[in-house]
Amino acid sequence: MVVYGTSKSKTLSKKLRRWTLEDHSTQSRKAYITRLQNWLKRLISNYRESTNELMQKFGTTLENAASEMFTFVMYSHVHSTTNLCEQSIRKMIGHRNSRIQLKSDRGAENFCIMLSCVETWKLRKLNVWDELCRVIGPAPASDN
Repeated sequence: MVVYGTSKSKTLSKKLRRWTLEDHSTQSRKAYITRLQNWLKRLISNYRESTNELMQKFGTTLENAASEMFTFVMYSHVHSTTNLCEQSIRKMIGHRNSRIQLKSDRGAENFCIMLSCVETWKLRKLNVWDELCRVIGPAPASDN
């Protein structure tokens, strides 16, 4: 049984990243995805045939994710890790899970909405302060 170590994984990752940055026709991208999927099927088979229960479970996990693993090869605008959104909402999940700071469900919900807006603006490289002022509206006139 062949188990791919981290050095081979890093090499594959670099090759995939480099390949996706190059200009290829849709037909060649589809052919490349087919080659990758065939390679992945062999890898999954190796993991599933293992006597180690954890490796078998990992093989199942790979098998479940196989259909979406190479989307980034077909579409150059899709990031290879496809977890940019997950990374941006990680803060919200952490705050939601530690509701000690947020005294009510409504407070937690409002905080998550606000943080979602801020992270979206950052991701789009917009000025957070300007966007916040635009959403909230002009400041009320002072009584002075």
